[in-house]
Amino acid sequence: MIKNILNSLRKITGFQTPLFGFSIDPSAGRKSSIPKLLEPICITYSDNEKSISFLQENNDRIVFINTYLDASVVMDRWKFVERERLDLDMITSCTFSGTPLPLPNEEGRLFTITFYFLENHLLQYSAGGTGIVTVSIKGFFEISQTFHGGPTTAFHLKEIDVPLETKIDFFNC
Repeated sequence: MIKNILNSLRKITGFQTPLFGFSIDPSAGRKSSIPKLLEPICITYSDNEKSISFLQENNDRIVFINTYLDASVVMDRWKFVERERLDLDMITSCTFSGTPLPLPNEEGRLFTITFYFLENHLLQYSAGGTGIVTVSIKGFFEISQTFHGGPTTAFHLKEIDVPLETKIDFFNC
């Protein structure tokens, strides 16, 4: 209740109308209501607790993602890549749309993440001679969670097409 009142008060933008002297901006409260994932998504090492929590909390919601997929093979991470039979060429060629990727974590629970990008989405990867491999991911996604083969939880992130007007409002807030 209090949150709704505060959101309503945020919409008051000035003293320009004859009705009590207030002007209301109906879009003002919506800008900040879209959850944002800014944490990296790691597929070759166990540092996904924050990302997994975000995905669980926002199941069946639309979110904004501005992060990167980390498929680095520095130090002993190549062991994980071999054990899981990860196709790093698929990652670096940015053709992993629709392919389940592991989400390793400290608890050892089985999670996967699958991105479904729009046809015109251009992914860019970055790689270094030291084994660093990342792919930038930015856009609006609908999250759904499914359960498979006993203990495996699969997160599906389907990119959605958002009108330009909404993107401008979102990025300029």
